[in-house]
Amino acid sequence: MLAAVDADANTVYWHLFFNEDGHYISYEDPRVPRVSPAASNTANIDVDDPKTQHILGWCVAIKNYTGAHDANYSLGWSGLPAPSSTCAFEKVSITGGKYITAGVTCAIGIKDKPVHISFGDDYIGMLIVLASRYFVLYDVDDRCAWLVDGVSALLHLLRASIKHLQNHRLLRQLFCFNGDEFEEPKQPYTGSDAAFEVLSNMNNRTLPLYSGPQESWRERTFKHGTKAEDVLKQKTSMVCVEDRVERLCDVLGQIMAHHDDVSTEAGVGFRLKLTPRRQLEGFDFMDLAAGEGTLWPKTATLHAAGAGWVDFTRAIHAITLFGTGFGDLFQPEGDPCGRCLSNETLPKGKDYLAATIPEIQEILKKKGSTRINPWRLVDKIYWHNPDKLFERCQCANSPGTQHDRVQVLLPATFPKLWSRGLKGPTRLPADGAVIFGHSWKFPLRWHARGDPVEGEPEPSTDALEEKFHDSGIDTGSHPSVHGSSSSSGIYSLDNRQFLYQGGHG
Repeated sequence: MLAAVDADANTVYWHLFFNEDGHYISYEDPRVPRVSPAASNTANIDVDDPKTQHILGWCVAIKNYTGAHDANYSLGWSGLPAPSSTCAFEKVSITGGKYITAGVTCAIGIKDKPVHISFGDDYIGMLIVLASRYFVLYDVDDRCAWLVDGVSALLHLLRASIKHLQNHRLLRQLFCFNGDEFEEPKQPYTGSDAAFEVLSNMNNRTLPLYSGPQESWRERTFKHGTKAEDVLKQKTSMVCVEDRVERLCDVLGQIMAHHDDVSTEAGVGFRLKLTPRRQLEGFDFMDLAAGEGTLWPKTATLHAAGAGWVDFTRAIHAITLFGTGFGDLFQPEGDPCGRCLSNETLPKGKDYLAATIPEIQEILKKKGSTRINPWRLVDKIYWHNPDKLFERCQCANSPGTQHDRVQVLLPATFPKLWSRGLKGPTRLPADGAVIFGHSWKFPLRWHARGDPVEGEPEPSTDALEEKFHDSGIDTGSHPSVHGSSSSSGIYSLDNRQFLYQGGHG
């Protein structure tokens, strides 16, 4: 139940009340504050007025639905165009075999070279290597992104692949996978831990998907005192879950090798650093999941305000996979943060990047440093916290208080990085998540290359951007509420985005 609990001018403050088990909630539920409209300043506010602003909220703990059994796997293709001549992945093609072909227009005369990455000699070693890599899942319809670990991305691909095979018009009669036999993790929604448990489970690995080639041979047997007898024998092999996982890893390994190729001007990893920030390059998620032929790269154009995290994902060699229908991969949970805030998930249409704390901690441990302030997240990229992060919201005492929870990433060459009192986080909760993107308290204008400058981004006019619609949480729209017991969200006020996080700070 969404209840309007306060109002200020043309702004309505909402609170979300729900039952954890999903059962009906009464209008007379005792948790809903019994405040008269006059006392709560809502008497003269028309909630149906398109000019009315609606404010939502956020918390510090999430459920990670990447690879979870109940995530949405009826995903769609991105429909994005192939890269242009300015893209690092131009003319790169990836097959399901053991090789990659690549041609680079701007480097004529450089001999193509095979690219590969080693996963070790065993299945478990392959999962361990993949767990150390990072992927960006970008929804081209909702215009939002999630940074996830490699083994969670692999499980998400596997489940989508199984869903695709199940509905394939040519494989329906051969498909024999029994989902009831697929063993789920003991602690779901925990990211890489849950995904590794599922993928390494021997029972899951040997579950058949569909019948493979049939082998036939004749055997001649001899018995004492009788004639020789010819017996025709046949054996039908099965394509199992492990076979599908290894095929997905083969393709992912080739893409990873391209990202790691930073040694020469012909390397994709080298060229990625020189491409415009708003130019996001990657592959179609469903092309990988379907595995029906050669993969060709895709490219998307981010909003002018959405380029602030691109340098970071390139620095960690994160692979971008485009798709539609990912849903809410990070769903916040926990107690509401205060009387004037409700719950919502990662906002759509803003090109924000959400990242879980376990992944951020791993990156900090291996590639960054928390011994300096602001923290160095990776290479020469520093993490600035313009306002609030996980502190308890004070809106109960100050209904009109405005917090900015969106985090900012800055290059080491940013002017006065060390002399103007910029600050990083002080602590990170184990199960939380953060959002990187455009901060209204510390606005930056990111150019195609070079350092950002302070100021609001220039208005976006790209035709690609115009085809996407807003999510319903911006000016003039009513918020959409997802059917989950979450306690998180973003709100919009005066065309600026604010992120609240509640729970126990």
